[in-house]
Amino acid sequence: MKTSTFQFVLSLLSALWTLSACRAVDSTPWEVVAEHNVHHGVMAAGFLNQNYGITGGPGNMNHTTDGGQSWSEDINSSDCRYGLEILDEQNAWTCGGMTHVRRSDDGGNIWKEAAGFGLSRDGPCRLMSFIDLQNGWLASPNHMGVTADGANSWTIMNEPEGTEYITGIGLYAPQHGYVMNSSGALYHTTNNGEQWSYVSSLKPEGWKFARSVYAVVTMRFHDREHGIIVMWLEKGEEEQVIAYHTSDGAQTWTSERVPVKPGPLYIAQDGRLLTVITGPNIMTVLRYNG
Repeated sequence: MKTSTFQFVLSLLSALWTLSACRAVDSTPWEVVAEHNVHHGVMAAGFLNQNYGITGGPGNMNHTTDGGQSWSEDINSSDCRYGLEILDEQNAWTCGGMTHVRRSDDGGNIWKEAAGFGLSRDGPCRLMSFIDLQNGWLASPNHMGVTADGANSWTIMNEPEGTEYITGIGLYAPQHGYVMNSSGALYHTTNNGEQWSYVSSLKPEGWKFARSVYAVVTMRFHDREHGIIVMWLEKGEEEQVIAYHTSDGAQTWTSERVPVKPGPLYIAQDGRLLTVITGPNIMTVLRYNG
């Protein structure tokens, strides 16, 4: 009887350990909080929080204030949208092909013309990073620009030496920020790119950034030390989304695979809410709970 009871306890403990181990393997700090299938064109998309989001498409802009239950048809005159930045529930910017940059200061209802940026032959502007109403960066694959007047004007920035094309940008203070190139190398500047310092290389060996005119890297740094970078990667027919985190100025990183179908990426100002375009006019929103 005692032997039987002992064996039963051992069996139960073994089962519990196995269950616990499986949960540890399957656990992820990313939680899907919403999925949206909309009836308007989506080429760029981002949610600031679970209620407020903006999409840009082939000339159209739309926004929601009720978590995607309804979408406005906003006033806009521009070409296809590839880049988006949402500062708060009133202020946002978008950019795209043909050098068109637009801004909204009324929650996305009206999009006004801002100073144009880039050359149409270089590919569309697809990356934007603003820290306040005045200071921001944007980038096409081959050029970066900086504004200190809310996109009324842009100054061309120097790129890190050896950059084939730009995959990600992240401004965290006036003149201070990070850029990632097509090899996965990350650089830091304190003077709007007059000088760049190499800090690390993140792209896993054997993987490439997805071949897309959309945003394949999104990043958000709160200061010099703390940041997150999310990548859309491919290797042959395989694709994945990986998130990297640092708390020591990009000297060391932790990472995990994000459980989502890969697609164009946008990370909110809080660095925790990730929007992924996972299909034609379909968006998946995830929250990082790590």
